[in-house]
Amino acid sequence: MTLNAKLLQKSSCSDRYDENPITDLAPRCTGNSHRNHSQEWPEEPFSAAADQNRNNLQRTTHRHHRLGPLGVQEDQLLVDGPDFGRDLAIEKVDLPPPWEKRRVRGGGDRPGRMYFLDPRSKRTTWKDPRFLPDSWDQRVDSGSGKVYFQYHKTRKTTYVDPRSCPVGWDMRLSKDGEIYFAYLPAMRTTLIDPRGLPDNFDAALDDSARMYFKNHENQTTTWDDPRSGQQEVTLTKWRQAQSTRWWKEQVWREIEEMNRRKEEEKTTDPGDDPEIVLERGTS
Repeated sequence: MTLNAKLLQKSSCSDRYDENPITDLAPRCTGNSHRNHSQEWPEEPFSAAADQNRNNLQRTTHRHHRLGPLGVQEDQLLVDGPDFGRDLAIEKVDLPPPWEKRRVRGGGDRPGRMYFLDPRSKRTTWKDPRFLPDSWDQRVDSGSGKVYFQYHKTRKTTYVDPRSCPVGWDMRLSKDGEIYFAYLPAMRTTLIDPRGLPDNFDAALDDSARMYFKNHENQTTTWDDPRSGQQEVTLTKWRQAQSTRWWKEQVWREIEEMNRRKEEEKTTDPGDDPEIVLERGTS
């Protein structure tokens, strides 16, 4: 079956989801028709392919040039594609425990490039473990060295990266280890991956769990999946562009939050009593 056929194959699965609150939702569909529906996302937020398409990606990311909290332009928070680990902004973001940072030493193509150590398996990877959704953990298999992801709510694992979901969407694993996607605004789930749409498009689910697509450019909606009929090179480009936008947004939010906490620490000294400020007209 082709990728486009998989993208469009909704069958009757979406009509047989549990009607309980979304935290208990899981697909009731059986079989493997959708098991490999989700495509492998880039091994890291920025790959060589993204570097080659940088000019195209810049047109689909931030179109303005706000001055960021670190004194750099917002659209430069993650610059230089594959060497994003050197960027000042990403350096400020801590790793989730127990991950550790390492640097490539000596010569080679990328001296000083950051990689990551998983102490549990004592294996390393280029894949950044930051910004995973709640209930997810990134690990490295001690035998094969391949990165996988564990979903704590069902204790199942997958090689598919759960990150880069649009706002309002979560990727989850059922008790059978099947990948599905929860759309929180409608409290419905689907087996169709909402990621990798072209710029200005978003996926949503109606009350019957049918997926439709919002075109923000002309403010319309459609049942037709814009990925239908597209070549794999185009689909890969769309996935990469969305991943780039998503990572930049995560870093921007984290840096802003770090600066907010820093400002609060400056204005609050727990060791002293609050200073009483007298305003005009008081005594």
